[in-house]
Amino acid sequence: MIAPLVILLIILFDQISKFKIAVAACNKGIAFGISVNATLISVLVLLVIFLTFLREKNQIARIGFSIIFAGGASNLFDRLVVGCVRDFIKIGAFPAFNVADIAITFGVLILAWSFFAKSFAKKP
Repeated sequence: MIAPLVILLIILFDQISKFKIAVAACNKGIAFGISVNATLISVLVLLVIFLTFLREKNQIARIGFSIIFAGGASNLFDRLVVGCVRDFIKIGAFPAFNVADIAITFGVLILAWSFFAKSFAKKP
């Protein structure tokens, strides 16, 4: 039940943050600017994440999938409406990124923690 609210809040926060701050980069590629058909890949990856979320029973993993889905959906919104993902956070030599990218990373960390915790719990 919390998943739709988490998804909505992350998308709203990401989109609002992009209007308040100057854009450092307009990323037409995918992760780290890799140039491919990013829109098609984004849709397919989001579909897989959504279907995996529906089948997942572990609540912590479901939260991770929700956060990843929200970040991906917000970046997909940018691709469809603006034509690129608006990145505005720049730290040193690391490629520019945005709030949605932070959400995706955080969601992956939650998933990793969930899977490792589950595997350690099964050991005698």
